[in-house]
Amino acid sequence: MRIRIYLILLLFISTLAVSIYAQDKLLIQKRDVISVIEKNPDNEINLLNNISGNLVGYNWRGDSLNIFISDNGAINKYSLQLNNLKNNLPERKFLQNKIVDDYRVSYIRDNVTIYKEYSNVIHYYRNDSLIWTKRYGTFNVGILSFGKSFNNVVISESKDRILFIHPNRKLIELNLETKEEAEIANNVNSYHYSPTDRYILITERGKYRDNTYLYDSENNVKIEYDGLLKAFWMYK
Repeated sequence: MRIRIYLILLLFISTLAVSIYAQDKLLIQKRDVISVIEKNPDNEINLLNNISGNLVGYNWRGDSLNIFISDNGAINKYSLQLNNLKNNLPERKFLQNKIVDDYRVSYIRDNVTIYKEYSNVIHYYRNDSLIWTKRYGTFNVGILSFGKSFNNVVISESKDRILFIHPNRKLIELNLETKEEAEIANNVNSYHYSPTDRYILITERGKYRDNTYLYDSENNVKIEYDGLLKAFWMYK
C-alpha cells in the first residue's frame, strides 16, 4: 500500500482558541470536505476541500494533525498544523477488554467492571464488589458466536452508564445506578460516547450504505448532518 504525504504548513485558524469549557469535537467527512464540528456552542471549521477518497482516521504528531484518507488502495496523509486545538482536547482513555472464556467478556474502566455473560446476562461490579446482575430473556448462546462487534460494551466517561447490544439487536443505554434503560437505535455497526458523555456517535447499517449520526442523550434527540460519511471523536 502506497503512502503519499501532503504537508500543509502554518495553517492558522483563529477560531480554534482554547476554551475554558469542556467541549466535544468531531473530525468528520461530509461528501468531499473534511472539517471539525464543535458542540455546545455548535461551530464547524472547514479543514480540507475537494478530497478524493474516504476518511479512515487521524493522529497527532506534536501540534500537527495527520488526517488519513483511503483512495483507490492508497492511504494519503494530510498534515495540518493547528494552533491550540490539541491543547483543548481530552486524553483518550481505553477500556480494558478481556475474553474470559467462550461465554464471558469483561470490560473495565478504573473501578467499574462489566461482565457480559452469554449474550443476555450483565454483571455490574464496582471496587470488585458485585452490585447487581441483569438477565435479558433466556437467550443462552455463547457470545463469541456473534463476533466482537455484537458483544461490545461501552462504559461512559463518568462510569454511570453503559451501551450494549440487546439480544433483540437494539442498542441499549443502561444507567448503572438506577438500572433505567433506553432503546437508542437498531442494526448498529458502532457506538461511542463523546468525551463529555452527552452525545453518542452511532453508525447504523443501511441497505445501500451506513448511516452515521449523533444521539443527544441529554435531550433524547437524533442529530443528523447532510452528507455525513464518517466521523471520529477527537482526542489528544
